[in-house]
Amino acid sequence: MKKITYNFNRAPYIVFWKEDKGKIELQPTQLIKLFDKFGFKKIRYKVSDYKWVRMENNIIDKVDLTDIIDFVKQYLTHFEEYEVINALFSSKSKITKYLITFVETVYIDLHTDNKTGIYFYFKNGFVEVSKDEIKLKPYTELTAPIWSSQILDYNFELTADTSDFETFCSNLAGNDEHRVKCFGTQLGYMLSRFKDPTITKAWILTDKNVSFASSANGGTGKSLIGQALSKVRNVATIEGKSISKRLKSWYLWQQVDRDSNIICIDDMEKGVHFSNFYSIITNGIDVEKRGKPLIRIEYAESPKILITSNHPVRGDIGNSDARRRLEFEVSDHYGSFNSPIDEFGKQFFLEWQSEDWNNFFNYMTKCCQSFLKNGLMEVAPYNKGFKYISSKTGHEFVAFADENLIPGKRFDKADLLQKLKSDYPQYKQITSNRLTKWIDLYSAYRQIPIIQKKSNSNYLVIVPDENVEQNSEADILELAA
Repeated sequence: MKKITYNFNRAPYIVFWKEDKGKIELQPTQLIKLFDKFGFKKIRYKVSDYKWVRMENNIIDKVDLTDIIDFVKQYLTHFEEYEVINALFSSKSKITKYLITFVETVYIDLHTDNKTGIYFYFKNGFVEVSKDEIKLKPYTELTAPIWSSQILDYNFELTADTSDFETFCSNLAGNDEHRVKCFGTQLGYMLSRFKDPTITKAWILTDKNVSFASSANGGTGKSLIGQALSKVRNVATIEGKSISKRLKSWYLWQQVDRDSNIICIDDMEKGVHFSNFYSIITNGIDVEKRGKPLIRIEYAESPKILITSNHPVRGDIGNSDARRRLEFEVSDHYGSFNSPIDEFGKQFFLEWQSEDWNNFFNYMTKCCQSFLKNGLMEVAPYNKGFKYISSKTGHEFVAFADENLIPGKRFDKADLLQKLKSDYPQYKQITSNRLTKWIDLYSAYRQIPIIQKKSNSNYLVIVPDENVEQNSEADILELAA
């Protein structure tokens, strides 16, 4: 724990006691004045939620009764008031436990981001990012206090050098100029602690080459984005591989605190429906920790959501789903035979030197500036056909087709329709004619031949083993007409 130091010579000498018939008695008004002079406060969040702190030069440190007692001892020792020390801190004295009651209770608004500014805190000052400039400023110019834990243990210096992490992100974006720019604004959006009620989106990172039925390859670099965010913001990471088993648990979000800026659901398993997260994306979050009362974090103070997955994230058709999604498909630049350590010769974060860190921080501030200047830019998926067919049929039908309409399979269409309705009850109103059109659309999208024909009184769906020539996107649009 950091040792607290005090400059007793900077403030007027305050006598917070009086002697009456040989006894030392505290003077509450003077003691309150002393604590105030040296920044001791009690911050109250709610009726039963408060913290004792010390605030100096707009920087807040958490303290407890021991810290306050040590402060009083140091103060009296500095001014050589040894008789007062003996009286207050003798083994028979019970007065020390009341010292903390003289700390003033205050309500304060902490410094944070807003619609036009994003901030980062370093040892040598704070960085203010606007759409026009990036400035390093002294803490005396902060307009509101911050927690000392928010200060990154690095110095910051503006530089035009390109960081390895910026190159890495460009590679994730396929080194396409437009996609690189879009990715930068999306990273800036996540770094901003301002919660714009008109932009309520979770950032979803998936792979360029993926289907609902494919095996999970991973290793494309998505998880490193969550790690990078955690180096500059408070990130609560939720293990996503088994999250389906914990979705109904009261303690699913127990790693989240009031000061969490981002929830990262890392490597989310196949099949988890996006609607499970609708509420925390747009309405705030309830956090329950074992043995502690529930904490309600309203939308404006609640964390943003990052989801990384090796599978498409399933969702519903319509605006409720679409307005909450910010999807980015990372390229296949990295994989089993090419990792970031192969390319850059060192492990990100763990093997970085001060110059690497400074270049990294500069890139993050530039992403914030791009977001403030250009807004949140969304990018078309690599696979436009997937987005199109999903808009017509829904993610769930594509998942169903990926799992069932595979070469060599043969179905009775009535049985196939019943299986679709059984697996995905949201499709219970789908008719046989609608299913026929969707299968044709899927056939063109996946570029595989699917034969639908009548046999006696039954209608069959047959997926031959043979490959066929690829269909163009124009074929898809024609089939959908």
